[in-house]
Amino acid sequence: MKKIYLIFYGILFTLVIVIFVGLYGVLKIAEPSMSEIDKSIVATADLSNMVKDDAKKLRQLYYINKNQVEDFILYAPKTNMDASEILVLKAKDVEGVKHLKEKVEARVDKQSESFASYRSELKTVIDDYKLKEKGQYLYLIISGDNKKIDKAIEKNF
Repeated sequence: MKKIYLIFYGILFTLVIVIFVGLYGVLKIAEPSMSEIDKSIVATADLSNMVKDDAKKLRQLYYINKNQVEDFILYAPKTNMDASEILVLKAKDVEGVKHLKEKVEARVDKQSESFASYRSELKTVIDDYKLKEKGQYLYLIISGDNKKIDKAIEKNF
């Protein structure tokens, strides 16, 4: 009788393992490509006051070195008189997101303080920012269209 139970549980265990391994590809969390996210941003956002920037600007604005991230997208304001920014970061690992988030929040706080004194109408746009984490991804949206841009980015996940 004991032998029958061992065989039964052995078959059951094997079946469960086979099912999990078989469903791994289906149940895997979607990992969007940065190019797809960029296309979503371009299709949705008004980028007339922004310019797509490079690693030098990322370091200058956020104090984030390109070696700290796997990939990024940065749309920075064309001038210092505008507050709109879009930043999408892909950290090298999930633990790195917390460190990057601190740097991004510091930038938002600095911008909010700066615009409070001379362009209060833009301060409200900054204060309504979206900052979200999705696994290895972190993104910031400072724009009058932040809800629409947020939905476009979310669709990639």
